Amino acid sequence: MCLGQPSVRGLHDWNWEGDEIEHDTVVPSMRPAVGSKRLYEVDVREFLVTERNAVMRRTLSRDIPKFLAGLADGDPEFFNSRSPGSFDYRARILTAYVSTAIEYVGNDRRDPWQFPDETLALKYGDCEDRSLLLASLLLASGVSGYNVRAALGEVRRGGRSYDHMWVMYKNERGRWQLLEPLIVHVGKLTSDTRGREGRRPPPAEYVPHFLFNDTHLWRVRRPDSEAERLIERHPWEREWVRFNPKFAGDVHQSILNDALYNHLSMIWRRDILDWLNSHYFSIAITGDTVDKVDTGTYHPFDHFDNGYVDESWERLQQNLEAFTAAPRNLDVFAHAAHGIADFYAHTTYLHWAPLIDPHPVDGYAEPYDPVTMAVDPIRDYTGDKLNLLSNKYSINTRYFRSRGKDQAKIRGILDRRWQGKLLSGRYGQPGGGLLGWATGDIGPGSLKQQAPEVISTIPAELKNASGFSDRGALPHHNEIAVDDFPSEMTSSDFKIQKLYTKAEYAKQFHWRYNTACRHILKEFINRWSF
Repeated sequence: MCLGQPSVRGLHDWNWEGDEIEHDTVVPSMRPAVGSKRLYEVDVREFLVTERNAVMRRTLSRDIPKFLAGLADGDPEFFNSRSPGSFDYRARILTAYVSTAIEYVGNDRRDPWQFPDETLALKYGDCEDRSLLLASLLLASGVSGYNVRAALGEVRRGGRSYDHMWVMYKNERGRWQLLEPLIVHVGKLTSDTRGREGRRPPPAEYVPHFLFNDTHLWRVRRPDSEAERLIERHPWEREWVRFNPKFAGDVHQSILNDALYNHLSMIWRRDILDWLNSHYFSIAITGDTVDKVDTGTYHPFDHFDNGYVDESWERLQQNLEAFTAAPRNLDVFAHAAHGIADFYAHTTYLHWAPLIDPHPVDGYAEPYDPVTMAVDPIRDYTGDKLNLLSNKYSINTRYFRSRGKDQAKIRGILDRRWQGKLLSGRYGQPGGGLLGWATGDIGPGSLKQQAPEVISTIPAELKNASGFSDRGALPHHNEIAVDDFPSEMTSSDFKIQKLYTKAEYAKQFHWRYNTACRHILKEFINRWSF
């Protein structure tokens, strides 16, 4: 049985290079030899063919250009090049081609695998047939066998397990990515299918037993303990010590999927969403999901932090314009989608914005546009709705060393910088006090909440700029941001989150989440045309 393209968990628990070579590569073919009823054996590697196969070459030279001609980002020259990004582009296009050109026909009994040539001729096949064809097309297109694996194993979901075959591809960032050439038509998601708080049902887990390419067959070992899992992790995962998950990655991923799932399913381009989902990884120690944007060097312009709302908006627009200029560059759109989600989570826009729909779960506001929206005069940060002169909110003592708040000074900063405008909380600033040089201006919360901020250093050109100290008057990010699913907030979290009560936070979360989804979908549709 084969599944549609589900969200995936535990993808990085496995060594997709293969743990040990299996020297016996002979398997039953499950079909009789021509002219007899006797089953015969075949080398499993023969189900993958390469550029030496004339049928694969003809498909790549004749059928793929026709397929590309019908895509908004279709670019045969780039597809056949060796330019940066071209191999990832190839993998995405070939996955979409197999999903579109080869009809899925399931079979509950143990049917024989089709050779790729047969699948192309028949124009149908099951999971194994589609996966073998996709892997063969990747190899024939020039992708190295070191970067391709046909995976034979099972998929677990909802307490059930299914035999399955899929393809693993090592992308140009050196990370293994799952390619599932299945397309499923879906209607509008309902609250029943989406589950609690707009989240989709639990993701599937892909469990490999064997991996093979045109050269080798490997056996895969399942880690027996957490210690073994950490030892057997891929080397690139060690780079996660630099992660900065200040906005829970699973919220980012959920927003992205809810924004685009229906649209991309209706136009048969779930491959785009799969590629965008490859930006999210699970951290070995905490189990948290982290966005690729958060694994690099921290910059507040990427996250709408420290009151840099206008500057962050400009960077977001630059990323969107880059996507418009090169719609095949899905990585830059993923970066832009992260920025859109951060805008609604980190800034005070939804605190002040009038709602189009005030429903506590399904409500939303108009997506922000500074060109068409006039400055709202009710954004008063000294009034009852958000009084930053109140002792409820902290300040950075590096810049404000008096006992308590210097209200006159802070009010002057607010009047000069943020009254009537949008603002966001301080994050990653230099700290005051005895250990400020080492810890920075860590905000309230537990070590898990504070640790990412310690390693999130604001670039020197910003820290040394005139007027930077004014940003120390902002409340801390953890005190006003709406980052996490309400159900995952604890009583101690609400002691840190000073702006909203538990009930208010839940409504703000849904309004911000839903508005971010609409904004991301609008930008994608406007900048990607078919």
